[in-house]
Amino acid sequence: LFDGGGVYVGASDAQFSNVTIVDNQADSDNNGSGSGGGLFNSGTLTLRNSILAQNTANAGMGPDCFGGPITSDGYNIIGSDADCTITPPQGDPRRPPAPPLRHLARKRRPD
Repeated sequence: LFDGGGVYVGASDAQFSNVTIVDNQADSDNNGSGSGGGLFNSGTLTLRNSILAQNTANAGMGPDCFGGPITSDGYNIIGSDADCTITPPQGDPRRPPAPPLRHLARKRRPD
């Protein structure tokens, strides 16, 4: 994927509830052109009770999100909204989660 390392929302409506979008990278071919490390939105997106943080984009645009507006339905943790518009932001913490969250991405088998 060049844009939307974790999720790419095309020209459609989407609603995400209880999702974790963490530790993704846009620009899989490493040519420096990817945007929206966590998600790239060119549609209409509503986010509720979700985590969107600690993602990267090689182009430096939208490490966590990039593109069209995202409607917060509350109870979200958003790392960086520098390159996307999230409304209304009231009630959502404006800081990345603690580093131990990255362990959610590890796939380990039980001993």
